[in-house]
Amino acid sequence: MNLQRQREKAKLMEIKLNLALESSGMGVWQYDIVSNKRIFDKQACMLLGIDFEKFRGTAEEFFNAIHPDDKEKVKSALVQTIENNKPYHPEYRSIWPDGSIHYISARGSFIRTDSGRPLIINGVIWDITERKQTEEMLKESEEKNKNFFNMTRDAKIIAEVASGIIIECNEAAAELLGREKEKIIGRHQKTIHPPEELNGEVSDTFRQHTNGQNGIIHESKVIRSDGEIRDVSIYARIIQWKDKKVVIGSFRDITEQKTIERNLAESNKRLQAITQSAQDAIIIMDSEGKISFWNPSAERVLGYHQDEVLGKNLHHLLSPKRYISSHELAMPKFVLTGQGNAVGKTLLLFACKKDGKEIPIELSLSSVQIQNYWHAVGLIRDISDRVKAEEARWEMEEKYMAVFNYTPEALSISTMQDEFIEVNPGLSKISGYAREEVVGKKSSEITIWKNPDDRKLWLKQLLENGLCENIETVFVHKNGCLIDGLISSKIIHLKKEPHILSIVNDISKIKKSEREKAQLQKHLFHTEKLASIGTLAAGVAHEINNPLSIITGNIELFEEEYKNILHKDGYELIRNAMAASMRISNIINGLRTYARSDTEHVENIDFHKCVKETILLLEGIYKKESITLETSLLAHDYFIRANIGKIQQVIMNIISNAKDALTGNQEGYIRINTVNIDDNLLIEISDNGAGIPEHIIPKIFDPFFTTKDPGKGTGLGLSICHTIISSFGGTIEVESNRGIGTVFKITLPKNNQGLLVNTTETIQAETSAISFKGKALIVDDEEGVRGILKRCLTSFGISVLEAEDGEVAYAMIKKENFDYVITDIKMPKMTGDQLIERVRAENIAPNTKFIIITGGVVTDYSSMQRESLRKNADGYIKKPFRKTDIIDILKSLEGIGNQNRTNQRSDRKI
Repeated sequence: MNLQRQREKAKLMEIKLNLALESSGMGVWQYDIVSNKRIFDKQACMLLGIDFEKFRGTAEEFFNAIHPDDKEKVKSALVQTIENNKPYHPEYRSIWPDGSIHYISARGSFIRTDSGRPLIINGVIWDITERKQTEEMLKESEEKNKNFFNMTRDAKIIAEVASGIIIECNEAAAELLGREKEKIIGRHQKTIHPPEELNGEVSDTFRQHTNGQNGIIHESKVIRSDGEIRDVSIYARIIQWKDKKVVIGSFRDITEQKTIERNLAESNKRLQAITQSAQDAIIIMDSEGKISFWNPSAERVLGYHQDEVLGKNLHHLLSPKRYISSHELAMPKFVLTGQGNAVGKTLLLFACKKDGKEIPIELSLSSVQIQNYWHAVGLIRDISDRVKAEEARWEMEEKYMAVFNYTPEALSISTMQDEFIEVNPGLSKISGYAREEVVGKKSSEITIWKNPDDRKLWLKQLLENGLCENIETVFVHKNGCLIDGLISSKIIHLKKEPHILSIVNDISKIKKSEREKAQLQKHLFHTEKLASIGTLAAGVAHEINNPLSIITGNIELFEEEYKNILHKDGYELIRNAMAASMRISNIINGLRTYARSDTEHVENIDFHKCVKETILLLEGIYKKESITLETSLLAHDYFIRANIGKIQQVIMNIISNAKDALTGNQEGYIRINTVNIDDNLLIEISDNGAGIPEHIIPKIFDPFFTTKDPGKGTGLGLSICHTIISSFGGTIEVESNRGIGTVFKITLPKNNQGLLVNTTETIQAETSAISFKGKALIVDDEEGVRGILKRCLTSFGISVLEAEDGEVAYAMIKKENFDYVITDIKMPKMTGDQLIERVRAENIAPNTKFIIITGGVVTDYSSMQRESLRKNADGYIKKPFRKTDIIDILKSLEGIGNQNRTNQRSDRKI
C-alpha cells in the first residue's frame, strides 16, 4: 500500500514537473554519445515539429527536423561541446511538417565517467521564435522601432560602437538594472556589468559583438544598482543610426531560467522554481471544481494568497456571475471525459480579483488525469495592459480616422503609382466624386487635374524630395467646374510600403478675391487716371476759354469795323467762324462740368442743363458711329438737390452702356426724356439696342457683375449709379426686351427753389448808338482778353484802366474811384473772388459795381466760393463773350430798358 502511494506521489510529482515544463515552454532532451541516440520528451518533440509517438531517437530524424542551412551549425556546436568541453548552446531553425519555421534555442550539460569522459548530454530546448520576430521588427520604421523599443519586455540598450557610451535604453532596461533611465544613459556600457564580465575597457560580450560576432546571442551578467547580479542573454546587432554606428542589445533576464537549469535534476525544486517564477498564474482545479494548486503569480494576478483559495470552488471564487451557470452545465461532461468547449483552447475572458474588480484574462486550459480523476490546469495571463494598449490603439485609430474624415480639406492616400486607396469626404466635396468612384483608380483616370503638366511637376518634386508643398494648380470638378487648389504631399510608409499622403485646399474664393481685388485696383487706378485727366481737362478748358474769348471778340470787332465793305460771302464766313467758336465754347463748358472734382457737396442743380452739357460732349463722337442722341425734356420742374458731378457720372455711365448695346446697329438712337410725376422728376434713358437677357437683369446692379469681355468692363458702373441715385433719395430701374432695346428709369425728388444762374437768352439790342459814362478797371492776367474788353468799353464811352492781377487792382482801387471793376476769377497772386471780398470787407469802394468774368461758376467753384460771389458781386460775363453780353450786363446794372430787362438783373447774380 505504501509502495502504491509512493508511485502515485511520484506520478503526481512527474505530472507537476511536466506541467511546469509545459507552462515554461521548455522541452527536455538527452543525447547518449556512445549509442548516438536521442531521447526527447513530448514538449521537445512538439517544439521541433517531430511526431513524439513515431520518434526513434536517430540522428537522421533529428536533423531532418532542422532547417538545411542550420544543420552544420548544430553539428559543429555538438562537436565543439564534446571535443573542446565548450557549453552547448546553439540556436537554429526547425521546420514543422506544415512548412512553418520556428527558432529554437538549446542548452545542454554533461554527465561524465569517473575519468571525466563525457557519456550523456542532458539539456533543454525552448522556442525563441517570438524573440527572433522581435529582432526582425527592429527593421521597421523609426517610429515603430521606438514604440516597440519602449514596449517590449526585453531590456533594450543602445551604445555607440566607437565609445561604448550608452545613448538610449527602454523602461525594461531600467527595471532590469534597478536604475532610472537617466542614470543609465550617458554612462559607459561596462558600468552595467560586474567586473568579472569585463574584457579591458568594455564588457566581453560588447567586444565579441563588435569583433565579428554581430547577431549572435551571448550570455552574460549585469549588476543592478543594489548590487544584485542578474544572468542575461544578449542578442545584439550593429547598425548605422543617424551618423554613427551603434550596437542595439536585447537583454533578456535569464536568471530564473538559469536557476531552472541548475535544478533540473530535482523535479520538486524545478517545479517550485518554475511555478514561482512564472509570469502567468498557474491554477489546477480538481474533479470537484476545487482549487488544488495556486502559484505565486496567481496571487499577484488575482490578489488571493494560496492559503485563502486552496480547497475553494474555483468558479464561485473567480468567475463573474454571468459565467457560473455555463460552467456548472459543462462540469459533468468534464468530470467524465476531461473534455469541454474550453479545453485545449486559449480564450479571452474575465476574472474577479479579491477586491471584486474584474480584469480581462487570457486563459489556456488543458486537462490531466490523476488517480483516474480529471483535473483542469489553467494558465491565466492578466492582459489588462494589452487590452488598454489595444483600446488605446483603437482609440488612436478612431481619432486619426475622425481627423481624417472630418478635416474640411481634401485628404487622400494613394500608392506610388498614384492609385487612391483612401479619401476623405473633403476630397469628395472638392471633386464631386463619391469615395467608391475614386478608390482603386488613378487621378489620371478620373481627370481630376486640368493641366497634366502640373501633375508631372507635382510628382517630380515628390519623388525627388519626398514631399512637395503648396503647389498651385487647377482641378476639374465632376460637373466640369474648375477649382483653384493648393496641393501638398508627402511620402509616408504603411506596412513597409511607400505611399503618398496628399492634402488639397480649395483656394477658389481666395483666388476670386485676388482677381476681384486686382480688378478693383485696376478700376481705382483707372478712376484716379480719369480724375487726373478731368483736373487737367478743367485747367485746359479754362486756358482755352481765354484765347477763345479773344478770337470771338476780334471776330465781332472785325465784323463791326468792316461791315460796310464786306460782301455777302464775307458775312457768311464771319458767321461760320463765330458759330464754330461758340460750339467750341459749349463743348469746353460741358467738359468742365463733367471733369469737375467729385466732392460730396449736395446743392440745387439744373438737371436739364446737365443733360444738355453731356449731349454737347458726346453728340459729335456718337454721330460718327451712326448713333443719334435725342432729348425730350418736358419736365417743368427740373431742379433737383444732388451732387452735380455724380449726376453727370450717372448720365454718362448709362449712355456709355447704351452705346455698347448699339454696336453694329446702323440706325441706333439714345433718347433722354424727362417728365414730372407727383413730386418727382422722372428721367428715362432708352436705346434700341440688343437688350439685356432676362435672367441677368436682377444682377446688373451687383458690384463687379459685367457681361463685357475681360478688360472691357469693371462691373462697377451700374452699381455705382445705383448707389449714387439711392444716396439722393431716388430710384433706378431697368426694363429690357431682347432685340428691341432697354430703358433705364430714374426718379429723383424735385426741388423748386432753382438756381440763380445766367440765362442763355441773349437780350437783343442794337449795339449802335449805345453810350455809357464812367470809369472801369479791367482785371485779367490775359492781355488779349483785357484788350477786347477795353475796345468794347471805350467804344461805349467808358474810360478804362487795366490790371494784370488782383494785387495790382487792389492797390489801384485804394487810390482811385471806379464805377465798374470787371475781373477774372482765376489769376495769380490774388484771385478775383478774393479781390472783391477784400474790397467789400474794407468798404473802400462802396459805389463800385463788380462784374466777374468766368467760364462757368456752376462747375468751377465750390459752394463757399459761389456764396461769396453771390453776396459780393453784381453780375458776371461768361467766356467767351460777345459785345452784346457786355451791353446787356451794363444795361442790367444801370437799370436801362423795360421791366423784363430790369428783372433779368437778378438772373445775372451768381
